[in-house]
Amino acid sequence: MEKLKEIFNGYDSLAQVALKSILLNQKISVIIPIASMLQHIHNNMSAENIIKFSNEQLQAIQDIYEPVIKTHVHDLL
Repeated sequence: MEKLKEIFNGYDSLAQVALKSILLNQKISVIIPIASMLQHIHNNMSAENIIKFSNEQLQAIQDIYEPVIKTHVHDLL
């Protein structure tokens, strides 16, 4: 987690980074993030304002996705 905070320093939250990375996946057509406060909704919506990730950032996302996330969603994609 600390490594991700370093790589994505300057973004409002890692949640925004996660949402944007999901939006970049062309196999996913919709995401439904949970928001318990109005501020969460604003933060979630601002994820779309992230213009572009660097190659290092994209690799960091992939390094997390493959071993930690993919096995839980593989059958869904």
